[in-house]
Amino acid sequence: MRATSVRRQIFWQCAVIGLVYVLGLVGVAALRVVAYREVHPHGQTLREHLAAMPAPVDYRLIERNGTEYLAVRGPMPPTVAFASGPPVYVFDRAGMRTDYTHDSGDDPEFHRRWPGVYHGKQMDRTETENWVAPNP
Repeated sequence: MRATSVRRQIFWQCAVIGLVYVLGLVGVAALRVVAYREVHPHGQTLREHLAAMPAPVDYRLIERNGTEYLAVRGPMPPTVAFASGPPVYVFDRAGMRTDYTHDSGDDPEFHRRWPGVYHGKQMDRTETENWVAPNP
């Protein structure tokens, strides 16, 4: 076998391995985008959220500066999203979303704004829907 033939064969083997590696990276990035879109809020109100998003794991009534808010914790995103915590959505008494984080385990700024997000009074879905003030 000639040296140029061996070099050519090594080149194509490296090219195929490199292409497979790049396609793998693109695939992981695409899956991360899909996972992020799954936890990105759909709608501005609690009712829109409950209708469009995956079923919440937990509802917590929390207080900040003397005002009650509802923290809704979603399910953990798929492993490929590399999230260290679940998404959390915060709603006011009128049912409007006031804040959210797509990764509560890696968002210290969110926890600074909402320190009791995991420690408030636990509620079920019916209590949650009744907690929201009716439209006038």
